[in-house]
Amino acid sequence: MGLEIVEQTPDLEAVIIPVGGAGLLAGVSLAIKTLRPKVKIVAVEAENAASFSAALEAGKPTKIVMHPTLADGLAIPQVGSNAFRVAKPLVDLAVTVTEEQIALAILRQRRSPRDVRKTARTHRQASGPFDLRRQHRSQCA
Repeated sequence: MGLEIVEQTPDLEAVIIPVGGAGLLAGVSLAIKTLRPKVKIVAVEAENAASFSAALEAGKPTKIVMHPTLADGLAIPQVGSNAFRVAKPLVDLAVTVTEEQIALAILRQRRSPRDVRKTARTHRQASGPFDLRRQHRSQCA
């Protein structure tokens, strides 16, 4: 996926990647940073399942207490140790989003049924704290 993003976006500045177990984050980040080291990697996770942030804080994968989240596909109580080891030095910014931000992004997505990039747009909208002024130069994994 990282290779495709690089190939399809020549003026790429940032990639927003959802985090669950961190495998997707590790793989996409490694591919992108290898080919374009200046591209910013933004990890986004639900605050109710913020296992990557907990691992960053502890310096190693740490099991967290899980809470219900709308981002149920990302609800992993502990990031993988290999994935964390690969992803940690490649991530430029880790953002946690609230359930309210996720819900608003889902509602916005439902209002535009013709949008073929719904999932990517949901992650971008939910990652509100990371403001991409030139969104056409960013991609979401």
